[in-house]
Amino acid sequence: MQGNLLDFVLNISIKILGVSFTVDNNGVSGETEFENTSDIGITQDEFIDAAPFGTLVKDRNGGGGVTPLDGVADEIDIETP
Repeated sequence: MQGNLLDFVLNISIKILGVSFTVDNNGVSGETEFENTSDIGITQDEFIDAAPFGTLVKDRNGGGGVTPLDGVADEIDIETP
């Protein structure tokens, strides 16, 4: 799913296009990954600094579709408008 970032709660959730997804940051495999516009991995804190509300972002999931099968964001990318 791609759209403008509407809300982000550290370690809790992200909202894109009015849809909220869980952000998994439990310190083990399977947690949400973050990437900058160059598709380079960044930390959640770096994501927050680089993506103010309104920034175009894309939520990717392991199922290959546009909506996470389990409601957890697998990868969140900052996109170039």
